[in-house]
Amino acid sequence: MVSAKFYRTQCVGISRKGLNIVVKNTRKIEKYDQTTFKNGKIFNLIASRLKLQLVVSMLIGNLSEQQQQQQKRRKLMEQLSSKMLKSRRTLYNELSESNSPNNVRMVSNE
Repeated sequence: MVSAKFYRTQCVGISRKGLNIVVKNTRKIEKYDQTTFKNGKIFNLIASRLKLQLVVSMLIGNLSEQQQQQQKRRKLMEQLSSKMLKSRRTLYNELSESNSPNNVRMVSNE
């Protein structure tokens, strides 16, 4: 579970030690229970303000965007490594074909 601290519906910080989302108002501190974070999304958020939900969803959205960028980087690296492996294989195949006994026989016959 994750707890987030907000001041005037703006995020002050995120800590992983608590179980509640704490909203700091100028008048009082409100706590919202039954908050579950699953795969970067919020379920069962009990909140009295739409702004709080928007801020929390934007905050989680930023985290998910970072994860998507990391996945894109990983895919690009995998594609690059696979291309390098393919080029190595083709180079090896060309070398092995040029050094095959058939080619040597053809050269010796000429």
